Amino acid sequence: MNKLFSNWQQAGIIGAQTGSWLTPLDGQDISLTNVGNDRPNLVGDRQLSNPTILEWFNTSAYAKQATSRHVNAGSYLGPGSFTFDAELYRGFRVREGF
Repeated sequence: MNKLFSNWQQAGIIGAQTGSWLTPLDGQDISLTNVGNDRPNLVGDRQLSNPTILEWFNTSAYAKQATSRHVNAGSYLGPGSFTFDAELYRGFRVREGF
């Protein structure tokens, strides 16, 4: 029993990372700049009380901008991540002849 349950070791790695900056784009050229990635106009609260992976911000808080106008929708910090990796291993000797 001692040989079976001895020499076990454990290890772990913890990682935490902040989210990336996100900028909402509507994919149109309403500003007439020939870029094609205009920002929408922020008309409501973009925060959600219970954000999920599928819906991190309130998409109904944005509206298309008027032609040739500047908008007020800026960038914001997206979701972060936390990881934990665990390892369990056993050490044993390998002798000559094995």
